[in-house]
Amino acid sequence: MKRILTAVITAIEAGAVALAGLAIVAIPAILLWIITFQLASEPGAVLSALSAVWLLGHTVPLGFTLDAQAALSFGLAPEALRFTLSLAPLGIGLITAGAGARIGGRQSRPVCARARRRHGACRMRPRFHLAIPVDDLTAARRFYGELLGCAEGRSSSHWVDFDFEGHQLVAHLAPRSVQAHNPVDGDDVPVPHFGLVLGWEAWEALAAKLTAAGTQFVIAPRIRFAGQVGEQAVMFLHDPAGNAIEFKAFKDIGQLFAR
Repeated sequence: MKRILTAVITAIEAGAVALAGLAIVAIPAILLWIITFQLASEPGAVLSALSAVWLLGHTVPLGFTLDAQAALSFGLAPEALRFTLSLAPLGIGLITAGAGARIGGRQSRPVCARARRRHGACRMRPRFHLAIPVDDLTAARRFYGELLGCAEGRSSSHWVDFDFEGHQLVAHLAPRSVQAHNPVDGDDVPVPHFGLVLGWEAWEALAAKLTAAGTQFVIAPRIRFAGQVGEQAVMFLHDPAGNAIEFKAFKDIGQLFAR
């Protein structure tokens, strides 16, 4: 019973929509018929024109014939011409343009704005904040700012911020920390150390740059765990204050935490 009632209501709504669409076309046309032609035209012709426009609005193509005299008045060859008018290509074009504008608009919005609209807050990717001890801020600026290309942020006479590939690295004037070493795949890895996981090409470019600058590597650029799961390119060096830094890269970043 419920299904039948739903079907009846749907049919009534569909009929109402169809009548509304017809009325949108009919009312202006009837007013035009009354005001302009003063009811002089045949009602059948008016109704035929109304139905044709209504069908056209529902993407049904309409055929038109232009007689020889009318064609001649338009500067065409004096012969009857027949052509078809359809709104379907226009409708498809509008749908495509609308969808493209909507998708493009969504993608052009900042990720944070989309997240805020969806979740009520911006769920940004966390950034590391790391403070390291240095004994010379000028040397730290040359190393991190000039050699590694890190943009400088706030600073004082005791510390300076660096943009370490989107992470906040702060060099503080402080005594050097004691370092130890642990073996990893045949290398004596300095502890503590910090660093970045780069893309493979970016790692190769940085290795070439540091090598050309005469950098004294703690562990020279090499491939670690060659032929194994988690194969990676690595290099270690010290900054002027003796802090150990590692730069690594994976051919397959999906193996970053491989075991």
